[in-house]
Amino acid sequence: MQLQVVVFVLRYQPFIAAPTVLGREISSFLGPSAHLSLSEACKVGSISLLDWMWEASCISIAERPSSWSLANFLRSDVHYYRWQFSKTLEAAATHANLVTLDWVFKHFQGCVATGNIVELVAGKGHLQVLQYMLERDAGREYRHHRVPVDNESELYYSIPELPSHWSGPGNCMCWGGRSMLRAIENGHLDVARWLDDNSPHEHNDNEIKAIVHAALEAGAVEFAKSLLPADRSIFDYAENCFHPDVVEMKLNSGIQLNQTDAALAVYSLTKAGRLDLLKQLDHLHSPPPADNEPYLHCWKLAMYGAIQREDFPMIQWLVEHQFGQDVREKRDGSLGFVDVAASRGNLCILQYLRDKGFADGYEDALVRAVHNGHLDAVKWLLPHATDLTKLDDHNLMDEAAKYGHLDILQVFHNTSSPCALISRKTDAMEIIRCSPKAMDFAAASGRSAMVTRESVRRLHYICHEQCCKKWLSGDCSMASH
Repeated sequence: MQLQVVVFVLRYQPFIAAPTVLGREISSFLGPSAHLSLSEACKVGSISLLDWMWEASCISIAERPSSWSLANFLRSDVHYYRWQFSKTLEAAATHANLVTLDWVFKHFQGCVATGNIVELVAGKGHLQVLQYMLERDAGREYRHHRVPVDNESELYYSIPELPSHWSGPGNCMCWGGRSMLRAIENGHLDVARWLDDNSPHEHNDNEIKAIVHAALEAGAVEFAKSLLPADRSIFDYAENCFHPDVVEMKLNSGIQLNQTDAALAVYSLTKAGRLDLLKQLDHLHSPPPADNEPYLHCWKLAMYGAIQREDFPMIQWLVEHQFGQDVREKRDGSLGFVDVAASRGNLCILQYLRDKGFADGYEDALVRAVHNGHLDAVKWLLPHATDLTKLDDHNLMDEAAKYGHLDILQVFHNTSSPCALISRKTDAMEIIRCSPKAMDFAAASGRSAMVTRESVRRLHYICHEQCCKKWLSGDCSMASH
C-alpha cells in the first residue's frame, strides 16, 4: 500500500526509475509501526489505518521477513489471529463504533469471541452493538454448551458447539455470563430485557436468583417479577435487599422484618428521603427491641445522611425519635453531626442540632466550613469553637487563603471579631493568625479573586509578613492585571 501523498510527489519525479517500489518503501517508513497491534489501532477509529495494517501483514509463514514484528503474525498465526479478533472486537464494541465493528466481522473469519465482550457491551448499555453482534453471530443456530465464567462463579457462558476444524463463514459470539448483571447494575434495564428475550443463553436457577436479586437491588421490581419461575415468589429472592421499593413491597405485604434487616432498611429509606416508609416501618417495629445496638448504629448513619442531604423534616423525625435520643445519650466521643452540617453551610440545621443537644466538635466543624467557604457558618461557629488549640494541625487563615476565601480571611482579621477574642483567651494565636504560607497558598491556588491588585494589598496587610520568594518571582505579576 502507498500513501496518496507519496504517490502524488513521486508522480512528478521523472528521474525515478521505479516509483511504485520506492513509493511502497517510503510509505512503509511513514506508515504505522509494524509493532502496533490491530486492537490498539482500532481505538483510533480509522478504517484507513486498519486497512493499511491488514494489507501490510503476512498471510503465511513463508512470507514472514527475518525481522520480528506483530504484523508478521496477524494473519499467519492462527492463535494470534483469533486473539486479535476478540481484542479488536472488544475495542470496537465497547466504543460503540458500528463501522469499525462491521470491518472486524468482514475481515476476520472462523473466530469465536471471548465471553467478556458481551458483558462489557451490556454494562455500557450499547444495545445497537448487541443487536449487531447477534445478527452477525454465525453460531446462534448451533446447539450451545455451558462453560463456567470462573472457578468460583455459579454463572456460565453459552458457547456454540461448532464442527471440528470450523473456519467460517462468519464468526461466533459467547453469550450469558455476567452480561445481564452488568446491564442491571449500570441502570440499563432495556439492555437487560433485550438480553433476556433474545440471547441464546438459557439461565439456570442460580443465574436467575442472581439476576432477580440484582434487579431488586436496582429497584426494578416489575422486571424482577417478569423473570420469576412459575413456582417461585418474588420474596424468595428479596433477602438482604433494602432498596426503598423492595422495602415498600415487603411492608405493604405485611412482612415483618427482623431486627437487623429493619435497621439496615432505616439507612436505605433515609438515604432515599422516604420518610413515609420510615414511619410505616417504625409503626411495625414498636416498641423498639431491647438489644438495639444495630438500630443505633444505622440510626446514626441515617442522621448523617439526612444532614448531608439537608432534609430537615427527616432530620427532625430522626432526632426526636427515641432512637435519636439514645444516640445522643449513648454517644462515645464526638457525634460529628455539626461537622457534616458545617460542610453544607446550613445554619438552620446547625442551630437545630445545638438546640437539641446534638452539637459538639465545633472546632473541626469550623475547619470544614472554612475549607468549603461557608462564611455564615464560620461566623456562627466562631463563638462556639472555644478551644482552638485543638486545631494544632490547621491554621484557619492559611486554610482560607489556600481555597481563595478572602471574605473569611477578613472575618478572621477583624480585631473585634469573636475569633480575635477567642485567640486572646486561649493562646491560640498561632492557629488564627496569617502565616507567610497564606501568600503561597493564594498564589498556588490560581484563584482569580485572590490575585487582583486590591486582594493582594489586603492579604499582604493581613499577613504582616514579607512576601515569599515564590510570590515575588512567580505570581506577583498577576496583580497588575
